[in-house]
Amino acid sequence: MDEDKAGPVAERLMAPDMFSGWGIRTLSSEHPAYNPFAYHLGSVWPSPNSIAAYGLKRYGFDAAMHAVAGGLFAASQIFDLDRLPEVFGGHPRDERHPHPGLYPGACSPQAWSAGAVILLVNTMLGFLPLAPRQTLIVDPSLPKWLPEITMRNIRVGPSCAGLKFRRDASGHTEVEVLEAGGLHIRRLPPRDAAAPQGADRIVAAMRAALDPAAGVTLAGEPVSE
Repeated sequence: MDEDKAGPVAERLMAPDMFSGWGIRTLSSEHPAYNPFAYHLGSVWPSPNSIAAYGLKRYGFDAAMHAVAGGLFAASQIFDLDRLPEVFGGHPRDERHPHPGLYPGACSPQAWSAGAVILLVNTMLGFLPLAPRQTLIVDPSLPKWLPEITMRNIRVGPSCAGLKFRRDASGHTEVEVLEAGGLHIRRLPPRDAAAPQGADRIVAAMRAALDPAAGVTLAGEPVSE
């Protein structure tokens, strides 16, 4: 996506008629055909929402990504066994609607929705593995509602590592290497208007990972920017 289009797309997806508070609807609630219980006319699909959250993060809209992830995680807590179904209703998250609504016949459990949770966690931590180089690039951004995550046995190729992520009072997410396990960890530098953004930022990071003198290498202690 062109950089000048990313902002308007993010703004549209997060508008109240599209974002229900539980997730992004398949159709605007202001559309004449809107139906919160229709398959593709107003319902919320966890899997496409996780992909949208990934895209929002990739283009620098972390707050929007946090909102989508938070809505889906909150929804998971009100479904049986904390499992996200294939699809659920598009009711707004407000006092009148303590539940988004059950979609009749939705598959549950459903592999796509289970995978959505994994992608959301990956998105918040910004994992980008480069197995041939035994390297893991991280670009973490934790929300207020999830200030700390510890990940162990992160395997990339033959190597593995343990990492701890913690959001501080300023909103910055710190990274601590608990065990390196032969894996090289690199953190993306902070976003800079003069530096590549969006997809180009990821490509630049991958190229930087091939240069031992580039990026920030973590060596078992908290990261210092």
